[in-house]
Amino acid sequence: MIGEKLNIVASLLVAGGICIANAQTEQKDVNITGSLYDTLTQAALSGAKVSLANNPSVTTTTSADGSFKLMGTATVGLHSGIPAASEGFSISGTNMTFSVTEASAPVLVSVYTLKNELVRTVLDQRLASGNYGLDVGANLARGLYLARAQVGKRSATFKVTSLGRQAAGDLLVNAAARVALSKASAAVIDTLIITKDGYKRGAKGISTYTGNYTVLLKPRLTQISVVSARQPTVWTNCDAFVYDPQPGTQLKGNWTPAPFEGGDSWRITFSPDQSSSVWAFAPKTGTADMSDFKDGALHIAVKGSVASIGIFMASAENAFNATKVDVTKFGYKPDGAWHEMNIPVSEFKGTNLEMTSVYLGMGYPTTDTDVFDATLEYQIDDAYWKSTK
Repeated sequence: MIGEKLNIVASLLVAGGICIANAQTEQKDVNITGSLYDTLTQAALSGAKVSLANNPSVTTTTSADGSFKLMGTATVGLHSGIPAASEGFSISGTNMTFSVTEASAPVLVSVYTLKNELVRTVLDQRLASGNYGLDVGANLARGLYLARAQVGKRSATFKVTSLGRQAAGDLLVNAAARVALSKASAAVIDTLIITKDGYKRGAKGISTYTGNYTVLLKPRLTQISVVSARQPTVWTNCDAFVYDPQPGTQLKGNWTPAPFEGGDSWRITFSPDQSSSVWAFAPKTGTADMSDFKDGALHIAVKGSVASIGIFMASAENAFNATKVDVTKFGYKPDGAWHEMNIPVSEFKGTNLEMTSVYLGMGYPTTDTDVFDATLEYQIDDAYWKSTK
């Protein structure tokens, strides 16, 4: 079947997300130089560990000016014992290449959890003869997965590690483009892995064990805000959106009377004709990576007269059924006084924080059985995330 249960090949090499299958080993001299910089400040980063994913013993540390020199001997390839049925498939990191040797053949590429649960079907269509490449890990959350591919009667299963990056997963079907991608993917023989305290793990595929590379690392965020005078606001890709049928919720930023802190707050009022209210701070375009806060908490101050408010975060996977957390669980009361709350990010169940589509959303009433009263209102202030609870 396209979709039949495939045998897992246990002897695949998995190291830092790199799997090289059906290849003889070969020794290569390593002479790699490069420089490491902070993505935001462009400052040189010293003291970072740089190593090869497939050859972790080849390692070094960046100097005071962010430069590094990686030298040693690397082993290329591993005869993994994959049967002949797997010939024509390869994978480096999450970049899979495969060939269609027939005039045309049905192709199915899917990603599963290690518990054999389908995560997504990456490709399911009939393709003409040729070499193809695609990223099976595009927009996957960080973790270990099984990638299964079937081309006609040939099949293969690989373990892959996603670093949680957002990558283009489009199949390149133009003949010239797909050959170029296939060659480029097949040429990736190892991956530079860069780690430094306070920064996200970096990875850069390499096609040769010589050369010079410039690598950028993203700092891990420890505190960030959407509404707070005392916390840094570094999101430029953020805006407020109202999701009610018009006329609907009125958002009044820079509301000056009696804020919780600083010089202003946000006031939320309603139209007499509406029956519910939903609004959010969300990315203007695309999604945002909030994974630095997965073990942290959302801090927010709320005051109002509404009985309860459902607060939520969301990603593409749960945009229409995001978990709404009742703020009364964390101390809110409809008494017109400010109530300061810390809500663990773990309360927002089902949200893929690496692809956050709603930073902070609020809905009133909290449930379908609650009564909506358009004469009421509420305010919010000092809303920010911290990486610890």
